[in-house]
Amino acid sequence: MSIGSLLTMSSGLDAVDFGVDRRPPASEDEYQNSPDWLKTVVEAPMINYPGTHANYSSANPYLLGILMDTVVKQPLDAFIDQELFEPWALTIISYSMIPLTVLILVVACIYDREIC
Repeated sequence: MSIGSLLTMSSGLDAVDFGVDRRPPASEDEYQNSPDWLKTVVEAPMINYPGTHANYSSANPYLLGILMDTVVKQPLDAFIDQELFEPWALTIISYSMIPLTVLILVVACIYDREIC
């Protein structure tokens, strides 16, 4: 599984949130109601090879956020300010107006420009 497959919602995990008539083990309703979100998501079976089938799943950006949290050693907003907005002389008044997946994509691109 790669950063790209998480960004494109094609991780292959059985975590589909919409459009199926069953409750996948790592779907939003399942993992967010479990006592250990990460364990529930990473133990979900693979239903597709990563990068081959796109299915919306909030587990994908959740995993990407966990990954970025291990790489970025400061708060995400401070990192984005320092690495992206300050060099371009941009000011962000409220991060609540920017979707989390966009912020995570920006961080991923800062670390690995080949995925952008």
